[in-house]
Amino acid sequence: MRQIFAYENQHDFEKYQQTADILFERLLKYKNILEEEYNLLDAPKAIVWTSKDIAVNILSSVPVPAYTSRDVIFMTPDKDEWKEVMTVQLDGREDAEVASYYASFDERQILTILAHELTHHIEFFPDDFDDYSSGIWFEEGMCEYLPRRILMDDEAFNQEVEVHSRLLELFEDKYGERSVEDFGSDSYNDSMSGIMFNYWKSFITVKYVVEELYDGDIQKVFKIHNDWHENYREQTFSEYLGIDV
Repeated sequence: MRQIFAYENQHDFEKYQQTADILFERLLKYKNILEEEYNLLDAPKAIVWTSKDIAVNILSSVPVPAYTSRDVIFMTPDKDEWKEVMTVQLDGREDAEVASYYASFDERQILTILAHELTHHIEFFPDDFDDYSSGIWFEEGMCEYLPRRILMDDEAFNQEVEVHSRLLELFEDKYGERSVEDFGSDSYNDSMSGIMFNYWKSFITVKYVVEELYDGDIQKVFKIHNDWHENYREQTFSEYLGIDV
């Protein structure tokens, strides 16, 4: 993978180069784990580091400044911009636990967002990009779960689970009727909280499937998902698992 910097001036490039380099080096270690254990065969060609404004207003219409377009990951390394994104997704609702978490948002969390995008490239996911024929919640949920489980210690991971669970509670009145199976290709036509609710719920659901149903055996869960994809797709994957979410 290569690094490309897309900034409007030298000052911004110099401001974020060191942070980007640190994140990139840490991502390469995660990439090695994916190659050794999770069948990563074709990594993205490059990471394009840029500002939130350029990412969401010029290079794409996706409202979150981290996304993959085929062979390239686009990403802002600016933690203040990420704090802004996290605050916007609350749609004006206030919660002390969540606010405290976002106030301490740092490179550790940014790395898991970057690693989420890389995880999409593993061959254990049977669908190609832009193909949502088998439902997207499992892939997105696993891309949320796997980097956090690998890159965070237990205390940090458990904090992530607590915050995500709290966010689901916070928006239960607005989106609680949604099934994980409603997470699809039209997700970005929603409000910011509606978009993120899909990710929060998918992450918590994948954690439940991996750790409660299959005793932490991530490889087994991937095998079950691929068996369903090849042989039992007259059911949704959640129906196949026997869960009601």
